[in-house]
Amino acid sequence: MIHKVSILSIIGSGGFASVHAAYWKMTQSKFAIKKFDKEKIHVNENEIKNEIRLMKMVDFHPNIIKF
Repeated sequence: MIHKVSILSIIGSGGFASVHAAYWKMTQSKFAIKKFDKEKIHVNENEIKNEIRLMKMVDFHPNIIKF
């Protein structure tokens, strides 16, 4: 899957992840993708768990795509 997506510029960042503009070649569409920093995940385990919980809460939103 990842080879079908081009990661473009960074559009935001936080404590353990960054958000990048991306281009999905299959659909020829631009979108945002969250990229987690593996080194910081272990340090902020509780924040990661909270982030996952929040992402599950917006699972219904039509602009949220999961792979």
